[in-house]
Parts: sequence; C-alpha cells; structure tokens
Amino acid sequence: MKRSFVLLTLLALSSLPCFAAVSGTVTDLAGHRLTDVYVSLALAGTNTRSDTTGAWSLVTTEIDARNLATSQARWTGKAVELTLREPSMVSVEAYDLKGSLQGRLPSARLGAGSHHLPMALPGTEMAWLRVTVNGRPETILAGTVVRIGHARSLQSARSLQQTIAARSQGIVDTLLFQWRWQVVARIALANLDTSGMVTPIDTSLTGIFTDSRDKQPYKYVKLQSQTWMAQNLNYQSAGADSGWCYGNISANCDTYGRLYTWSAVMAGAASSTSNPSGVRGICPFGWHVPSDAEWTTLMGFTGGPGYAGAQLKSKTGWSPNDNGLDLYGFTGLPGGFRGYAETFGGLGNGGDFWSATENASNAWWRSLDANYPNMSRMDKDKIFGFSLRCVED
Repeated sequence: MKRSFVLLTLLALSSLPCFAAVSGTVTDLAGHRLTDVYVSLALAGTNTRSDTTGAWSLVTTEIDARNLATSQARWTGKAVELTLREPSMVSVEAYDLKGSLQGRLPSARLGAGSHHLPMALPGTEMAWLRVTVNGRPETILAGTVVRIGHARSLQSARSLQQTIAARSQGIVDTLLFQWRWQVVARIALANLDTSGMVTPIDTSLTGIFTDSRDKQPYKYVKLQSQTWMAQNLNYQSAGADSGWCYGNISANCDTYGRLYTWSAVMAGAASSTSNPSGVRGICPFGWHVPSDAEWTTLMGFTGGPGYAGAQLKSKTGWSPNDNGLDLYGFTGLPGGFRGYAETFGGLGNGGDFWSATENASNAWWRSLDANYPNMSRMDKDKIFGFSLRCVED
C-alpha cells in the first residue's frame, strides 16, 4: 500500500444453504500467517478470529434456505446484463478486493425481462459486483476489468475483453474479513458454488500525517508491526547541516526529499542497535530513525534481501525502465546521493537510506538499485548525503 496482500484460502464449504461449515487460513503474499483477523458472516452474524497459525472456522445454521436465484446476470466488462423473472427493485454495487466501494447504480424498479445496465469501474482491475434484487443480495459477479491501455494492440484488447464475462451466483451469505479494524475482503458464499477459493487481498494500511514543525504532510504505510513513512523526509532544520536537494535544485526536494549526512540524521543522538532504535534524530515528533535491525525486519517481511528491492521500489521513476512492484505501498524512490567533493549522483538509478546504527567509523545504510531486485546492506562514510525514512514510535 504500492503494497502487502492477504491470501484467504477457504478450505471447506459444506451442506449449504441450510447449514454452513466454513474454514480457512489467512496469510499474506510472502507466506506469513496472520493472527487476529476478524472473520464474520454478514447475514448470519456468526464470527471468529484467526489463531496464531492463521487458521479460522465458522459453523452456522442461520443461513436462509430460500432459493435466491430469481435473476440471471452477467458482467460484460462494460455493463451488467440482467434478466428478471418478475418486476423488481434492482441496485448494483461494485467493490474492489479490499471491500471499498468503486461504483454504484442507484436502486430502480425494472420490469420483467432482459436489461443492459452500463457501468464504469475506474481504477479497478478486479471487482466484486453485487446485484441486489428486492432488497436481497442475490448475485455477485467476479470479473477482471481489462483497460485498453494495458493491451499491446486493439486486437489483443478485444481478445482480453472476451475473458472477463462472469457467471451468476446465488448468494446465501457473505464472508467479511477485517484486518486492523478495516474490512479488507468480502467473499460470497454461493449455494451453487461450494468449491474452495483463493483470493488475493491488499491489506496495506496507508494514511497521511503532518509534521508539526513545518506543516509538511507525509504518507505512511503499516507493515505488520512497523509503520514506515512512504515518502523520504524533507525537513530543513536550522543550522548549516540541514541537508541538500539533489543537484541543489529545490524541485528535487519536493519529489525525493532531502539528502542528509548521518550526523544530521542523528541530531546528536548516539548510535543504536535496538529494535526499535529509540533515536528520534530529525524525525517528526512520534517518529524515529530506524536502526539496522529495523531495516532487517522490513527486508524479512518483504521476502528477504534478495527480493525486497523489487517489492519496495516505486512503480515509476526508475531507469532504464526497471521500476519496482511497490507491493506494500512503501514507494522506494531513486533519490540518488551526495558524495565526496560535494558531487551528486544516482538520481533515477538508486535510493539510499540511513540507519541509526554505526559500524566502526562508518554507519549502516540500505540501498535500492535500478538494475537489481535486491536491497543491499552496506556501511558508508558518515559524510555522504542519503535519504531518510522514519518509523513511527
């Protein structure tokens, strides 16, 4: 969040619609099992939480046994095509895989027969379309929305469009998954589909905070036990050692933040190997300079040093066209560095970040590189100018 994901594996769906026994495992894309994910059935009200292994299970007899398949609907990529057996009040809602509303067709009374309901889904590549007929959610359509800009040619775009029609499902209930108090997934339980499901869900939690010192806003992203700034610090402190804009061009500070020496980052604090470091340095109030150990934790969460770079690098700005996946919303930027003799280098090709941990006369830092998927750990002379990402206390 760009971003982290959850794999929601439904291991068993049995004896629907009057009785439901549902179980599964919650993990993220890197394979970490997630504890304390709140799982509930929207209509039945039954709920549970995932345990220390990510496992959960629900059993309920509160499923409505009525035959809900009173309509036939399909998604064409541009519209919902709906056939009604009788005049009905109909509405359509589209959700992304985090459960956020992406679009809605207002409720309207439609006559019996076939209907073509145009609907746009901006910025979404996968969606759950919920068709509600006479007050009950009777159909969810899952379909990939293909945008022409992603295809290499109009012909290939047309062939892709043919793959996105989705079949109608009669719903008996909807599973809701909440991660850190936010609904991150809505999974339909269908009386016509009791097979296991695997659904990728983005669980990165992002937001914006304001540095009280200079009123600059910063994005942040929560990654398991850590909350990282999703932008490089751009704070200009008083005094001579206040950092530099790359190439002494102020516009580069707006994009990449400032480049600081290690001494400027630490603001007089001693080196720390703790996790968390406890070193505020020049970070905003409530935030601190990450130790070498905290960087190691982040790299472990994102697949280890050999793969962390590809997952943490931003999706744009890296050359030559070697952008990252930004799976977790960290948005690692190629802000370059300031080296010896007041020279600058690496803009667009590298992103370098200080830690709060010394190594003899040098200090540890982490590096992203345009040409490699890894994230390097090295020590460097403290007079170099590198970027800084702060971590919330």
